[in-house]
Amino acid sequence: MPSQRGRSLLLKRILALLSLACIAGFAGCGKGPGSSPSSSEDPGGPLHFSCSEHPRVVSREEGNCSVCRLELTRQKSVGTFLCVDHFESASVVPAGCAICDKLLVAVPGGKIWKCTSHPEVVLDDPGACPVCDLELVEVLVGLVWVCPKSLEETLGEEGATGLTVLRLQGRSLGFSTEEVAFGKQDCSRCGRPLLEVTVQVPHGDHNPRHGGIFRMASDNRHHMEAVVSQPGVLRLFFFDSYTRPMAAGGFKARYLRATLDEKEGLVDGAESFDLEPAESGAYLEAQIEDYVLPLHLVVKAEIDGRKERFDFTFRSPGSAEVAPADKRTRRPEDDLEIPSSAAGIVAAMKSRNARVQELIRGQEYKSLFIPAFEAKVLALELEKKFGPGEEAGRRLRLERGVKEVVRGAWLLDHFGDQGDRTEVLQQHRVFSEGVKDLEALFPSG
Repeated sequence: MPSQRGRSLLLKRILALLSLACIAGFAGCGKGPGSSPSSSEDPGGPLHFSCSEHPRVVSREEGNCSVCRLELTRQKSVGTFLCVDHFESASVVPAGCAICDKLLVAVPGGKIWKCTSHPEVVLDDPGACPVCDLELVEVLVGLVWVCPKSLEETLGEEGATGLTVLRLQGRSLGFSTEEVAFGKQDCSRCGRPLLEVTVQVPHGDHNPRHGGIFRMASDNRHHMEAVVSQPGVLRLFFFDSYTRPMAAGGFKARYLRATLDEKEGLVDGAESFDLEPAESGAYLEAQIEDYVLPLHLVVKAEIDGRKERFDFTFRSPGSAEVAPADKRTRRPEDDLEIPSSAAGIVAAMKSRNARVQELIRGQEYKSLFIPAFEAKVLALELEKKFGPGEEAGRRLRLERGVKEVVRGAWLLDHFGDQGDRTEVLQQHRVFSEGVKDLEALFPSG
């Protein structure tokens, strides 16, 4: 078992999430009108060959392994493929690295569970989200193991040594490594245990965010979720290849009522209706007249200059309807005043951390969520307001500190509800270290 320090540092590094391919069975990715081909089919791309015993040996030509002379076998047409020098370059099909053009290596897969409403919640086992009680969804991930020495330049010697798992979110940590393994073992050079790294690749998480129907565009990069909510409002949400939300203002779409023909599928109606951007910019929407379920619709969208058609049959309403602000359940952090300066925000976070300590001393665990969630909101505002203007190294430290506070906050709430003092103390260390890391960047005096 890792030490307390190791567990603390493990929970500090939630750079989240990863996933494999759009395989048959994922929502919105099966065969059918408006969907992409099943991933069990050969996508028709270049053929790559690798050694079953030495997976790092990859070739564009048939032949024998340069290490053991075994005959190379054709790589799977779909899987998790990664550049061993640039973890941010990943693919779901055999390809070359977008940075160095080295052929990508097939890596083993694993599973994690995440909340579709709270992406900071990432667990290793199924269950319910401790923030909103939604059932966590399964996400496939790619796994590699690297020598911690490769991370020390970026994370510092203490940070890299204490980690047991690192999660990447499709971004670079600014390092490359010659020591990459495909299982848990010790480094062949220095003898230290290798660090498990889970690396996000495109298209693995196609779980609907709003109870609608999720589809992938033909460019294999953009995704769309269509939701029909009471009383008959159609909303379209757009995502990138990592299922990160995209502003809807850059897309155009219209819908047509359709009829279902047993031989022809959905047949377009004669009249089309434009969808308009919502005031928030989060989605396109249109009111559907004579709304009755089941509802057959054809959506024609312009995505990155391409015209796309998507066919939908809605049998139940989704959950995209947002209640008016005055009717929502109020949270303690909803009326939080945000200071104008970075130092002021950090000072406010320090006061919330002091309040958390006070509640822990008094064993008032069920009240921890109030100052913890207020600190979370302050941390996110700090990153939003001041992160873009920071140079790369400070911005990376800022992102890591914010993630420590965010995850520490919901874990304090979770274990506080359970009255688990041991875990509360453990998670408070994560939370408190995040606040201290941010204060080091923006001293509050």
